[in-house]
Amino acid sequence: DPAALELRGTARFTRVQRSLIRDQAEIARVLEDAERDLLAATELDRTRATAHTVLSTVYYYKLNKASSYLQAEKAYPADAYLAAAPAIVWRLFVTAYDMEEYPNATRWCAEGRRRFRADPQFVRCQLALYTMGPQKPDPAAAWQLLDTLGSLTPKHQWEYSRREGQLLVAATLARAGLPDSARRVIERAKATPEID
Repeated sequence: DPAALELRGTARFTRVQRSLIRDQAEIARVLEDAERDLLAATELDRTRATAHTVLSTVYYYKLNKASSYLQAEKAYPADAYLAAAPAIVWRLFVTAYDMEEYPNATRWCAEGRRRFRADPQFVRCQLALYTMGPQKPDPAAAWQLLDTLGSLTPKHQWEYSRREGQLLVAATLARAGLPDSARRVIERAKATPEID
């Protein structure tokens, strides 16, 4: 039964994701079991968007970025009710970014921004794009994006998100040939253990 396999695989992965397991050997074993269940669920029913999505995240945890991207690509058209669409588009962006596939990272960031304008992660991805590949660094636009990120981020998350955004701005400044400015921004972005 694909639903039962998906549920069991998701439950197994959730134990790892929530740090309920500490032993590295057990983590590896549980990830393998979760992968096996979720693969079986998607083979029995290729339209199980959430199974593809969780499987994508399992592969990301295992540092298998190509498989993570492939599963997210399969999840996107299967998500008929758009229940997981923001998470799927984010996974597509993140894996493309991590693999340094600039065209795909740009595509999925733009898709997320177009479809989910109020979601701060798709502003964060625009900031991240300034740190990679052929994207021309634009410090003024990066600061503006940080302001937009602030307006969309829930207040209880802002102290962390602000610093993360500042580090992306600093990387943009460094790429623009402004290393002293970048260092000053990095200094301002330092967080206490309570925030980070």
